[in-house]
Amino acid sequence: AAFEAQGLAVTGPPFGYYPRMPTDTVEVAAGFPVSGPIEASGEVVPMELPAGRAVTGIHVGPFERLQDTYGELLEWAAAEGVDLAEGMWESYLTDPAAEPDQSKWLTEITWPVRCAHRDRRPDGVGRTPPGDVFGVNSTTTPRC
Repeated sequence: AAFEAQGLAVTGPPFGYYPRMPTDTVEVAAGFPVSGPIEASGEVVPMELPAGRAVTGIHVGPFERLQDTYGELLEWAAAEGVDLAEGMWESYLTDPAAEPDQSKWLTEITWPVRCAHRDRRPDGVGRTPPGDVFGVNSTTTPRC
């Protein structure tokens, strides 16, 4: 693999990065986090995931049900007054080859935060939504 030829190692689970919300078409970049900067090689193109505040959630179950967890994240963000940025990614925590039972698959969704409407939460404290989804503290997130 290109990363091995460059003396690098994979440091985490594979991910799919979606630069915008999927509609009729889906744009996705697939990759692995590696131990250092990687040079382009063949079909390998280096990319860096966005840094900053994010809302994350753990989806448990088959990929076909990911939209349920995305829906929970969107509902939570709306209730908390958090504006989500474009570009989100999924980290595939379970290897389907090692765990064939789809009901046990774990996928972490990471969705960067653009800003928070503090006036909708005067105490400035984020609340944890139901399920395995957790949020950000709006006191450290830029105001919209």
